[in-house]
Amino acid sequence: SSGINAECPLRPGNAVLQCLGASAPLTNYFLRDQYKREINSTNKLGTKGLVAEEYAFLVKAMWSDTYRHLAPKDWKDAIGHFRPQFLDYSQKDSQEFTSFMLDALHEDLNRVSSISVLQLDEIQHVF
Repeated sequence: SSGINAECPLRPGNAVLQCLGASAPLTNYFLRDQYKREINSTNKLGTKGLVAEEYAFLVKAMWSDTYRHLAPKDWKDAIGHFRPQFLDYSQKDSQEFTSFMLDALHEDLNRVSSISVLQLDEIQHVF
């Protein structure tokens, strides 16, 4: 696989991408496009599939022999769109970034097709 460029604009994202990319079941799920049939574009807690799509592109790039280094700017921009604290190029907390990334993937691929307003309100109060 290719390495993630050390000069990547999303430093904590480097470690997250490398760790998630080393998870064979998750990586195969994206490499084989299995995620596509589960994208939930109506989930109000998700990113309408944007983070999942950008992550899939990166997984495919990481596991291809096309690139020696990656600078995942589009992925960084997609994440920054939903979490502005990740828009700039300063060092960020890896745990916070990992938490957001996993939550975004979970919500983008959540099979629940609808949620009541009451349930949504209860969920939002937790955070």
